[in-house]
Amino acid sequence: LSGTFAMDLDAENEKKLQGSIQNVHIDEGGPNSVSGERIPKQVDLTAPILEVLDTVDGWCFNAFELEKVTGGRPMSTLGCYLFKRMNLLETFDFNEEQFFLFISKIESGYPDNAYHNRVHCADVLHSMYILLTRGLGPELAGDQEMVAGLLAAIIHDYEHKGE
Repeated sequence: LSGTFAMDLDAENEKKLQGSIQNVHIDEGGPNSVSGERIPKQVDLTAPILEVLDTVDGWCFNAFELEKVTGGRPMSTLGCYLFKRMNLLETFDFNEEQFFLFISKIESGYPDNAYHNRVHCADVLHSMYILLTRGLGPELAGDQEMVAGLLAAIIHDYEHKGE
């Protein structure tokens, strides 16, 4: 297994994360070629969103509340937050803007049906995060496994018709 991952952020990384996400606004991008929906260029991490994200390290995380406070963007908000928080963008030299566009397009591929929707995806992403960072997860999963698990959770029901 590759590398190790320390779940607790040191003060420097926590400060860097907070500095990079405060006062960011949603800037509507162009239409998504799959759904025609506009894709935001950035995620707005306001106080209500950060309040929900503060619960990400426990099983009481509320994906429905995240959908509400993000205006229907729970998975892309959570995904970007986790990849930045876990330092995975930097570790794998992912371009932050391209990653955000990728994850936003995937999220737009989740239809508005009763189950296989954006909230479900955010919930699965959160569950995968908890499983990878708690218990035996950190002993068994390095950075590559973390990225693989999180990306699998992100795309697991892409364009699922709900049938």
